Amino acid sequence: MLCNNLNKQGTYVVLLCAVLFQALAGKYLIGYESPLMFCELEPHISGASGIVLSLMKVYFVVPFILLIFWGGAGNLISGYAVLEIVRNKSRYHIIGNAFSGAAAQLAMIVTAEVLIFFLIFHQAAGELKTEVWLQEIFRYYSGLFFVTIIMYFLELFTDMTVSFIIANLYFILSVVLPILLNSDGKNRFIGLLFPAYYAFSNDAGKSNFYAVSDFPMSDILYVIGLAFLVSIVFCRIYIRSDII
Repeated sequence: MLCNNLNKQGTYVVLLCAVLFQALAGKYLIGYESPLMFCELEPHISGASGIVLSLMKVYFVVPFILLIFWGGAGNLISGYAVLEIVRNKSRYHIIGNAFSGAAAQLAMIVTAEVLIFFLIFHQAAGELKTEVWLQEIFRYYSGLFFVTIIMYFLELFTDMTVSFIIANLYFILSVVLPILLNSDGKNRFIGLLFPAYYAFSNDAGKSNFYAVSDFPMSDILYVIGLAFLVSIVFCRIYIRSDII
């Protein structure tokens, strides 16, 4: 347990360093002036340039964030879950604690990330309307939580390392495919298969990639709805699974 705590603390330190590097590099090396740089894709820049910029701005810290939750679902089907059941806790209670804990932990991570970026980009931050940055941050949070749920779901069927890799590849495809396929009419279909793009693109509902939405929060609601459905399937499979 002590070793796990130390590893977790070490991951938080690495994540903090990655966020600081991303913000400082974006401001002083590339010249970005947006405090929301970490959740903005480049939907209007096609080809390699758009891919590289989008991955640098949005994906750079995602692997470190996912490492915080790596193995979370694995604990639910291992000795940890046995200990919880011995304490007369139902599987529903165990799942509820795991998901609510992950949601709260992710909220704290995003809050810390936002504070770091707003401190470094404090001049530009003052020009943002409150409703704008709140919506963008909630969009960013919903996308991260969706990818985390996907990783948890995969851990029920495969090795934790494999699920971590697949979750990262899924996120990368969510960013890359809409940019690569921006001229063949398949973007909306790709967006439906890889909804993380909706969550991480601050122009998702207004760009040429998707039909204009009458409700500006519809893309976020779509991601949240899918996360809810995946969570329900996760719970049903977990209730029927064997605990080692």
